[in-house]
Amino acid sequence: MLIRLLPGRQLRWSPAWDCSPHQVAFDATSGDYWVLGAEARALLEWLAPEPLPAAAVWQRALAAGEEGQSLLTSLAQAGLVTGWDGGRQVPLPTAAADTAG
Repeated sequence: MLIRLLPGRQLRWSPAWDCSPHQVAFDATSGDYWVLGAEARALLEWLAPEPLPAAAVWQRALAAGEEGQSLLTSLAQAGLVTGWDGGRQVPLPTAAADTAG
């Protein structure tokens, strides 16, 4: 299983703000937007070029601790990332253990 940006998303980023580590991600396709922290941006930029193995993405999230795990789940719930298997969208695994197999 892979994890990727939700198909059709074309993310654009606001300029960095001196007063905050957050940035706004705009979806040029839908007009949706999100205020995201630096870790969320880094994860989305890592996933942007191509889908990555779910185990690798969860390993990165686990390295960031509980905050990283909840970040990945939150990005999925916000409609930014999804699971991908056999050329079709599937629910994002809910834990690193779900990626085995």
